[in-house]
Amino acid sequence: MPFLHRAVLIRAAAAALALGAALGVQASAGQALARRGAEQADRDARACTAAAAALAELGGPAAAPPGRPAAAPDTPGGRCGRTDRQTR
Repeated sequence: MPFLHRAVLIRAAAAALALGAALGVQASAGQALARRGAEQADRDARACTAAAAALAELGGPAAAPPGRPAAAPDTPGGRCGRTDRQTR
């Protein structure tokens, strides 16, 4: 009977170690994903700032090609503008 208890204790210790390792991996993966998301948001912000500067240089939405109407202020603009998903 003592061997049965020892085996159960060893299995419980192994399970606790495996759980601890899994939680550590999950935490580090979560941090890596958060860091990547922050970097992506920074790149998007820089691209949108550059696009806004270029648009301002051209005269804004009123600078549409001849014969075409100017873009409405709520026209979806990809990553830089409002989209239907953001207004819902």
